Amino acid sequence: MRLTNLGNLLSAVTVALCANSSVFEGKYQGMASSREGQMGRIGAAEFRHGMPVGAAEDAAAYVLQRAVQPLLVRRVNGLIVPGQGSFLDYVEAERPDEDALWDAFLLHEHYIWNSARPRSAIGTIELRAACQQPPEEPFAAAALGLAFIAAADELEALIRARLGDDPWPKMREWHHAAVVHGLAADEPTPGLLDELLRLCEDGLRRRGRGEERYLKALRRRVQRAENPAQEAVRLLATGGPATLVERFAWPVP
Repeated sequence: MRLTNLGNLLSAVTVALCANSSVFEGKYQGMASSREGQMGRIGAAEFRHGMPVGAAEDAAAYVLQRAVQPLLVRRVNGLIVPGQGSFLDYVEAERPDEDALWDAFLLHEHYIWNSARPRSAIGTIELRAACQQPPEEPFAAAALGLAFIAAADELEALIRARLGDDPWPKMREWHHAAVVHGLAADEPTPGLLDELLRLCEDGLRRRGRGEERYLKALRRRVQRAENPAQEAVRLLATGGPATLVERFAWPVP
């Protein structure tokens, strides 16, 4: 759970660096990450998307965070039907056996879209906050997510040193701002993003596979104070949709 918590806490970093959904239908949509912004309106009061309500101390706390969420769908006689109340309400009303309970929870949890989710079936953590990256920088977001894990100890220590024992409110504020403004959003404390990125580079470097080279694109974005979403807005304003397509379209083999 520790690494899942970290992935959720650092989702502001992912959005600030990797947002790329500012323009669709030929128009600027008013935010750097329309993906995060639009999805964040679903169950916002329950923190169903993006950053969860807070850290989960252990697996039991993680399950409880999700069990109190509204039950959107359930399976009845092989059919998917709308749910009512929370998942806990369903459990108390139906008293399913262990196998049915587990299957029902997996279906319920599938429709909770926090920025980091443990995927036990394949032994990994799903990191969801990044948009698709430009064609010449396809591994930037994946490398950043891997770096969060590789440098977890150092990243946690830096966050505590700079933001104290409860960094969630400040990181959530940054996340909301980054969804709209990208790298133009104010950091919780000056220089934090640069330090975080340096630790990420060091973490990948220690792995000895040269993966840190994929973070060079993120360094350039920080230096320009412009992520792909912000670049798209600028190109749309100066050259129109055709310029935008020429810049970001993936080549057809």
